[in-house]
Amino acid sequence: MKNKIFVGYFILSSLSIPISGSLLYKGLDNIPSSFSMIYDEIDDVSDKNCDAYLVHGYIRAFEHEQGGKICVPAAIRHLTWQYFRFPIAWERVALLKHDAVISKLDVDEENGLLFSMCASGVLKVWKKNDGYHSWKLLHEFEETEQFSQALLFVKEERLLFSTSGHESIKVRKVDTDGNVSIVTNIEKNANNILKLVCSKGIQYLLSGDNYGRIKVWNRRDLDQGFILVQDLQAHKESISGLIFNEGDQQFISSSRDATIKIWGLNDDQQWICLKSIIDDEEESVVSLQFLPKYGHLFYGTSAYNIKIIDMNDAWKLIEKDLMGHENWVSNIAFAESNQVFLSSSYDNSVKIWQKGIGGKWREETDILKGSRPSCWIMSFVLLGYTIFLGCNNGDIHVWRPNESINY
Repeated sequence: MKNKIFVGYFILSSLSIPISGSLLYKGLDNIPSSFSMIYDEIDDVSDKNCDAYLVHGYIRAFEHEQGGKICVPAAIRHLTWQYFRFPIAWERVALLKHDAVISKLDVDEENGLLFSMCASGVLKVWKKNDGYHSWKLLHEFEETEQFSQALLFVKEERLLFSTSGHESIKVRKVDTDGNVSIVTNIEKNANNILKLVCSKGIQYLLSGDNYGRIKVWNRRDLDQGFILVQDLQAHKESISGLIFNEGDQQFISSSRDATIKIWGLNDDQQWICLKSIIDDEEESVVSLQFLPKYGHLFYGTSAYNIKIIDMNDAWKLIEKDLMGHENWVSNIAFAESNQVFLSSSYDNSVKIWQKGIGGKWREETDILKGSRPSCWIMSFVLLGYTIFLGCNNGDIHVWRPNESINY
């Protein structure tokens, strides 16, 4: 008889306990009533002289009620803890302030720097003081009195891009201590920029605006700055997402006009639309994220759901019913393991989604349940086990796993 290797979760009260192991088929009918178990089949293994391999807490409780012999191989314990553990109990550890709607956040996690932009045009640079509980304001720049929404930090070259109302994109150099110096201004931006993204190596910079236009900038070198090489009327409504795919040879855009478009370079090195996808329900595409490991494109809609397109299978829609939010899905971010993603919404929730049986995604919990801010979540950044939330009242919430919970 062969056993199966499973990766899943015990759910006991409100805590998820990661487990990985080999469970005898006969044992599946005898799981204690206090446990709810979700299985992901990984592989077949030869029969072992034990009922289960389990890792981390509640092994004794399971052993007592199940009555089986327990083995905990160190390799399996390490593998599971490293790649499948994700906390579900969180707490707010810091609260930072702006005087207007937080339009965009970005971070330099390695050096403990946080960059925040608000709608009144104020850019702030913060540095972590004492863990994640205390932050020092290093710099405050008043970009403009006009509406500013886009911000991008490129850690490879330590460049910080920020929009300055209707005027320009400013490019700054940020050292590891948070010291900032102006490098250049990118002019010729007549429209309100909503999105910024760079290709690998920063050969190309894309800016997407409120009128559906995407401008393509080519960097000759940092001294000469960026040169506008194309101005694309890409969509009919505002740009909601810009992502580079496959290095600097392809990018993906999304819009409130219910379309997603894939762009590539032709023989003349001009960007052209290779494919246009219309949402099956013609709902606005509000957020966009790409998971390279699986070739899946995730997007949130104005119908409060999340959909998934398989780029490796003729751009087939493989998931359309990830429901759980009660308002537009404004942001999507992946955990480092790629087995978990988080989504935020204008309903003031941040939800954890876990990859489950047959590769299906399921909602695990709402991180902010019982502690939701009274304001809309406008910007969202996930790095490791730290969540930064920017709200429409100017607050920035920093959330970390609750250290009083023993996972």
